[in-house]
Amino acid sequence: MKRIPVLLAATAIVSGCAALGSGSTAESEIDSAYVAAVESAAKRFGTQVIWVNYPRKSASPTR
Repeated sequence: MKRIPVLLAATAIVSGCAALGSGSTAESEIDSAYVAAVESAAKRFGTQVIWVNYPRKSASPTR
C-alpha cells in the first residue's frame, strides 16, 4: 500500500517538470547569421555541424 503514494508523488513531479516547456520566447531568436557562418566554414573543411541547441541572439535591453 505504500507504493501508491510514492507512485503518485513521482507522477506529480514528472508531470510538473514536463509542463515547464522549452523556455524559448520571442525575445531570443536563432542567430541565423552565425549559424550560416559556422556551417559555411564547416563545409569548406568537409565537416558537418549538428546543432544540439542553435545559438540565440541575446535580447537587447529595453528602457
